[in-house]
Amino acid sequence: MFKEKLKKLKVDLKVWNIEAFGDVNLASKEVQKRIEVLDARDDDCGLVESEREERKALLVELNKTKFKQEAIMF
Repeated sequence: MFKEKLKKLKVDLKVWNIEAFGDVNLASKEVQKRIEVLDARDDDCGLVESEREERKALLVELNKTKFKQEAIMF
């Protein structure tokens, strides 16, 4: 009985993890790609104010995902 409860808990924890955190590595890669696009645009013709703000927000998001990755590795 206890073994079955642990198996169910394991499944529930996996579902919760995906819902709460998602794929941290994939999220990090997507944020990095978007930052690279904005950096390339900045090199070519500069960024407008809204793009600069987006880049700042993306850098904050990247730091959060890096922190999550470190927490998972720990």
